[in-house]
Amino acid sequence: MWKVNNIVLTGFQEKKLKDISRDAHPNEGCAFLLGHVKKDTLEISDILRTENMDRSRVTFHIDPKTVFETYERADRENKTVGIFHSHSAPPRPSSVDIQYMEVNPVVWLIISTTTNSLAAYQLINDQLRTIKILSKKDNV
Repeated sequence: MWKVNNIVLTGFQEKKLKDISRDAHPNEGCAFLLGHVKKDTLEISDILRTENMDRSRVTFHIDPKTVFETYERADRENKTVGIFHSHSAPPRPSSVDIQYMEVNPVVWLIISTTTNSLAAYQLINDQLRTIKILSKKDNV
């Protein structure tokens, strides 16, 4: 597990995450984030849209086979995994999110569908840490 202080998103990546949220609305949208940690910063390289098996406005569940395959891919490609999902509330982890963060202590990126704002978190040693989101210009 990597402890990170920052996550870097390009404008294109941020738009893709907003599209995932919009397409899933009114339910929670979800995706895996793959990338590399450089010093204390997670740089996202891939966003893997996933289906919310719960089809719920307040929870999400990713197919266990997809979870396994994504972690295998990350291992093969020497990448770090992050988790993204949307909330129809402020972009803060719910009590259920925190339970899942205990077993997936990766960066969790949450978007609010009400404010369109993003926030990132990581749970380490029972401490919820806010991760700074940095914007990176897209390479054209």
